Amino acid sequence: TFPPGAGGGCMTIDASGPLAVSPGVSRYAAARRRVFRLGLTCLSQRCQVMKLGRDLPPVDAPLPPVPASLALTLLDPATPVWLSPAWGQGAGWLRFHRGCPILDQPQKAAFILAASPAELPPLISLKQGVDRYPDTSATVILGSVLPLDDRNPLTAKGPGIDGSLVFKGHGLDRDFLSQWRDNREFYPLGVDVF
Repeated sequence: TFPPGAGGGCMTIDASGPLAVSPGVSRYAAARRRVFRLGLTCLSQRCQVMKLGRDLPPVDAPLPPVPASLALTLLDPATPVWLSPAWGQGAGWLRFHRGCPILDQPQKAAFILAASPAELPPLISLKQGVDRYPDTSATVILGSVLPLDDRNPLTAKGPGIDGSLVFKGHGLDRDFLSQWRDNREFYPLGVDVF
């Protein structure tokens, strides 16, 4: 059983299919609004695969399309970010496009961008939020979790899920799943994961 975490749910955005980069600044604000709404929907309807559609970041993005779209939408100059080694080349790109500070240590970061669960710091070491401000917990944008794989279905139950549902994904190792279960103990605090 894969329980949703304390402060959010595990979600995947499916960016497969015919995609096009949104050209120019004129469509950028509208695309960011759509990505933001989709992100909120994913956190409230956990373990669901959502389609990103055509709201992709610029062609020069050194990150995969989904993490880059979420980063362009959610980060700003007041948002400290930590990047896993595989995505380290994205530091300059994020500083240029969003002005966010890039940290060397993940413990103080508001956002953690990790290419895979193997590159993710222990969830317990990340910001968990506080009772008065649960929204100050860290948010993880995790790559390499692929949907629609019948080899490793997970049953999800808990807050935000009516009964239970099966999440067909792979790339989530046992260590991550164990940490995610522990993260639930902090509810309504704890780390959010995209």
